[in-house]
Amino acid sequence: MVLAILNCIQIPYTIAFLPDHDSDPIEFTINQIIDFIFILDVVITFRTTYINEETGIEETRPKQIAIKYLMSKCHSHNKS
Repeated sequence: MVLAILNCIQIPYTIAFLPDHDSDPIEFTINQIIDFIFILDVVITFRTTYINEETGIEETRPKQIAIKYLMSKCHSHNKS
């Protein structure tokens, strides 16, 4: 959550006020690490099993896990 908030602030600020931001290797490295963490989170989330509420059985099929993950993200955005 902290990294997402950091990105929400840092990216627009960099675009607006630091047009030559590519010249800072430290900032570039930090951004690459944050992007890697987000990608890793997606990969892990798509491989995390869950208990099917209807059957009570652990769901291990990757397609079903992906559908559950995507549907939960869609529903959480619609509620706000």
